[in-house]
Order: sequence, then structure tokens, then C-alpha cells
Amino acid sequence: MARRARERSLLAVVLAAMLAAPSATLAVTGKTAILCRTGVSKAMLTYAKKRRDVLLICTRKLLKCEVELEADGDNPTSCRIGAADYCTDWLQPSIGLLALLESKTDLKATGSCDGLERLGLAGMLSTAAGGLWYANDPVCSTAANVPALVACIRGRVSAEVDADVSRLLPRAGMLLDNAGLGGGFADLVRPPTQDLTIAATAPASGVLVDPGTINLAIGKALRFTADAATLPCPPSGNNGQLTITVGSGATAQERKLKEPYGNTVTVGPFTTATSVPYSIDLKDGGCASTVSGTISVP
Repeated sequence: MARRARERSLLAVVLAAMLAAPSATLAVTGKTAILCRTGVSKAMLTYAKKRRDVLLICTRKLLKCEVELEADGDNPTSCRIGAADYCTDWLQPSIGLLALLESKTDLKATGSCDGLERLGLAGMLSTAAGGLWYANDPVCSTAANVPALVACIRGRVSAEVDADVSRLLPRAGMLLDNAGLGGGFADLVRPPTQDLTIAATAPASGVLVDPGTINLAIGKALRFTADAATLPCPPSGNNGQLTITVGSGATAQERKLKEPYGNTVTVGPFTTATSVPYSIDLKDGGCASTVSGTISVP
């Protein structure tokens, strides 16, 4: 972790210097254009392959746990812990290995296009002879400098990779959401959802609001969110936890939301008419409350 922190610190210093320094660039020439185009292409191809591989490995690990629970009733706890360890190392926002790879990718691509004897922003945007035509990109054409343009290009590549992962593993988005890691992957496809916010009757009351029967349309998933304003009980310690159980017996789905309650969890989608029991259990210090009911899919 210390080594990774030093690498991130060095990358941040170098990137800040690149952003602060004015670009002294040559006029568009074949040499500078090819150097820039090759640098961007190689950096983005390497990044795209690694992002795709990581997402597929992570979501396959998570999927194994859920399929074995759903089909065989196997306890998913140890499987989920092992999958979460790999996924968190790579996908944790800001400090995961994928975030570090993104910074390295941007630095490599930017170094091929920005600075002394480089093509520069004008040449990258240019649609004249020798230009790279990024002015025609409907998303990235307004970038203010080369680092911003490169970051925008990487964002476009990321979206395409995530769409491809969703085609190969349609449950990927929901699997990452339930692992608390889906926030940075908006382009992964999710099923249509209906939201339910779990709240207490009053701030710090320790008593859950009873949702009663939850009516859900066929084809939708049910996404649970915790109300951070009412659920925490004193003394504050960020140790509160909601346990949501849907179904019964060995194949019941159990999901947890923990303080500070920033994530969501999703069950479903429910593709046939059914009636499924659910329960929601709150434990937070001296507070404990349970509500139960039925998810009705007419």
C-alpha cells in the first residue's frame, strides 16, 4: 500500500506540472502527428484490454457466488468475501489499481502529444492536413488542453468497454452494485428498477418504517437505499447495519447495507408473477428493529 501511495503521489505531481506548464508545440508535421496518434492508440488499447479483463474476472467471481446460491442453496458468504477482495483491490474508487492504471494511461498518452516538439492540442483537434480530427468528436472536441482531451478519450473508451462487458455478462452492473463497487461504472447495463428507501420513524428512533406489501411490476428489480438521516442511533459510531432478506430457505437472498449508508443493494429482477417474503433487520448499538412483509409481483 505504501508503494502504491508513493506512485499515486508521483503521478499527481507530474500531472499537475503538465497541467500548469504551457505547451510549447511545433506546427503540425507528419512526425509529430504520428507520434501523438501512436501514443494515444497504444495507451488506450492497453488500458481497454486491462479494464475489460478486470471487469470480467471480477464479475465472474461475483456471479459464481450468486448462481451457486440460487441454483444449489450454497452459503455464499466465503465466496463473496473472496470475490470482494479481488474486486476491491482493483475497483475501489480513487485508490484501486484501476484508478492507478487510468492515471498512468493518461500520462503516457499526454506525453506523446503535449510539450516541446509535440503536436499539441491544436494539432490534435485540427481537421486540416495532418490533423487528428478530434474536433469532430461530439464529446471531447471542447477539451481545454491535451490532458483534458486524453482523459475524455479514455472516458469514451471506458464506456465502450463497459457496454461490451454488459453484453458478455448482463448481470455485471447489479453484481458490482451489490458489492458496493458499482458507482464508477454507470455504463454497465442494469435492469429496470423500483426504489425503496429504508427509514426509521424518526431520527435515532431505532424503529423501522414498515413498508408493508411491496408491489413490483414484472421485469423489474427492487433496489434498496438506506436513509442516513433517520437510521443512525446514538452513540454515533458508524456501526449500524441493515440486513435485507428476500425469499426463504436455503436460496433466500441476503444483502447488507452498512453505515455510512452510501451504497444500494438490488434483488431481482422478478420475471414472473410471484409472491416472495422479505424481512429487514436493523442493528445499531442499542437499537434493534425488524419489519417483514411480501414482495408482490402480479
